[in-house]
Amino acid sequence: MDNLQAGQCRRLPSVCRSFLATAWQPAPLATPVPVETLSGLDFMERSAAALAYQVLRLEYALSPAGHLRAWAMLSLKIGLMLAIPAILVVPPVTWILSGMATWSAHLAAIALNLLLALVYIVLFAAILSAVVGVAARRMK
Repeated sequence: MDNLQAGQCRRLPSVCRSFLATAWQPAPLATPVPVETLSGLDFMERSAAALAYQVLRLEYALSPAGHLRAWAMLSLKIGLMLAIPAILVVPPVTWILSGMATWSAHLAAIALNLLLALVYIVLFAAILSAVVGVAARRMK
């Protein structure tokens, strides 16, 4: 923290504040109007139009100033800002880390095999020197 200048510590909150100021722009909603030509539509289109009208009425009843829609848009933008890098970064990082785990397992196996080979060589040299020593004593 000592090396940072005073303005650098406050930069992130100002960036967040400016993002929120540009993203949070509630606009008043128009009063929902039902579709006038429902009789000319088929069953699915009539159902979709009626459902859309009911949803717009509910949204207008909850927040005629548009705060609910602005909150949903802000949440969607923040979610996408977090999800897109995660979707792009997590798979390659996972692949790299799994490769590193595989290689570290192989390196551990190599180190164990080298250690066992060294132990076997020392053990063989000890047994051989003991056999040569016993044979040399018997020869005297």
